[in-house]
Amino acid sequence: MKIFNVLIVGCGNIAGGYDSSKVDSESINTHAKAYLKHEGFILYGCVDPDQNAREIFSKQWNIKRTYTSLAEALDDDVEYDVVSVCSPTDQHYSDLGILSKSNTKFIFCEKPITNYFTKSELIVNKMKNLNIGFAVNHTRRWDNDINLFKEEIDKGKWGGIRSVVGYYNKGILNNGSHLIDILQHLLGDMNLVAIGSPIVDYCKNDPTIPAILFNKKHNINIHFSVGNSHDYAIFEIHFVLENGFVSIEDSGRVWRKRFPINSKDFSKYRFLNKEEVEQKINSFSMYNAISNIYNHLINGENLSSTGFSALSSQKLCEEIKLSL
Repeated sequence: MKIFNVLIVGCGNIAGGYDSSKVDSESINTHAKAYLKHEGFILYGCVDPDQNAREIFSKQWNIKRTYTSLAEALDDDVEYDVVSVCSPTDQHYSDLGILSKSNTKFIFCEKPITNYFTKSELIVNKMKNLNIGFAVNHTRRWDNDINLFKEEIDKGKWGGIRSVVGYYNKGILNNGSHLIDILQHLLGDMNLVAIGSPIVDYCKNDPTIPAILFNKKHNINIHFSVGNSHDYAIFEIHFVLENGFVSIEDSGRVWRKRFPINSKDFSKYRFLNKEEVEQKINSFSMYNAISNIYNHLINGENLSSTGFSALSSQKLCEEIKLSL
């Protein structure tokens, strides 16, 4: 089995922190744990300017080489085949620019690619021209349940789609981009119709904005409603369908499906009274992502989340922001 050396840039939560207290559990929520569980990769190096974070991370994930900067890592005598960019978004453009001049075969980048669409577009096109593999961590494109639901929609199991409402908070680009990306993956492209009054519950440059979008493929409006992240986290999508009602709750950890039944009291009326609730304890989206990357490197398997699919989501996010 071919083995690829991995470098992780940034030693924060998505790099490995979210799994730091459950290294031996079945759930996989981070880059480090997903690479560790896959036999085709060796976690060999990590980069972080914070010495304490770097040392904790390398010890936690048994990483041999540590570096204060990406340039230092690439000057080492180790050839890194795959690089996960988990640094703060403000650093992505610089980090990706450095990597574009390296011998790296593949880059797995946290979303958003950069804070600005034009910069993200430059990066994606540069990676394509240089033939460097590039995936963006819109994680739910690798989610088995999301993809099964997409298959059911495409095959007509749920009949026509009547409307969709999504709830999010903590920034249109930070979290709203996930909402846009999932819905474009499930339903196809969307166009902006209108926006509402924004709130700032994350950072000033990334407000949380309610919006109405239109999906031509299914001829439906899609409503984005917002919460305030200072109250609690929220990420949910509710689908009103011809053959039922599907709610994806708790960031995909809970699926609630309701089905119509005939009323016992009112002739010719049907109500949503039959309910099925599924608790998704373990998420393997990150592992599926790493497996997809491995298969892409080995046999050219298509990537589920590419730089171009991420650009499509970011372009709509930016259009929403510019409409303020």
